Amino acid sequence: MNISNRQILPAITLIALILLPIVYLTTGGVRITVSLITILFVPGYTLLAALFPKRGAMTTSERLVLSLGLSLAVVPVIGLVMHVTPLGLTIYSVLPATVAFVFITVAIAWYRDSRLPARERLAFSIRLRLPKWRELGKIERILSITFCLILLILAGVVTYAAVTPNTGESYTEFYILDTSGTTEHYPETVAYGDPVSILAGITNREATATGYFVEIRINGVPVSTQEIDKLVQGQKWQNEISFIPPERGEAQKVELWLYKESETQPYNKDPLFFYIDVS
Repeated sequence: MNISNRQILPAITLIALILLPIVYLTTGGVRITVSLITILFVPGYTLLAALFPKRGAMTTSERLVLSLGLSLAVVPVIGLVMHVTPLGLTIYSVLPATVAFVFITVAIAWYRDSRLPARERLAFSIRLRLPKWRELGKIERILSITFCLILLILAGVVTYAAVTPNTGESYTEFYILDTSGTTEHYPETVAYGDPVSILAGITNREATATGYFVEIRINGVPVSTQEIDKLVQGQKWQNEISFIPPERGEAQKVELWLYKESETQPYNKDPLFFYIDVS
């Protein structure tokens, strides 16, 4: 049975679209397995299809092994790019960026494939019987062994991650920034009745989905709250929050306390704070 690349590329696109929400909605071994499938083979295959769309450019064994190798080279580069963006280096940034890379390379591969004569387009012949070892050439034997070793290593990683409990420290990151995204220009003076705005950020490292809310106090008196929907493990929330000081005065202490959902005691033992003059 022959399967053309023009059948494989749409299937890969559909699989990527299906797997992406699975990663967002699951945890543990399921997420790791799905992420490995999406990250450690697909990007390399679609990149090879875009670079070498012609049949006979390489053998099937070479294409399989190189797909794994290229994926291992491409994904770290994508991670490095995401690390220097505001999204940061998390599975919630790297995986969508990888899927976007797959879509782009699929489009290029499809375009280049469509410009080839039908007899030169990439296709794979599937045989139900396994080839005998002595029928394989030296290079094919090496590639077959390499491919099997990589699959065994990946299977071991997935199995280990699935059965090993997460014993790392659980915590929540909580921080505040000025509206420019720095720590240099917190509000210092404000006219009475005008709102004060700052950026607050939360990153969930609790190994479970958690909801939060932030309480703002001025001189110990609550003046505003901000509810945050549930964040899954590793998810980051950052948004602008505003409040209006209820009275005039100099050097008023603004405190921000973080609470987990349904808890009455603040998560942070010491508040994040700054001072403002209300004139």
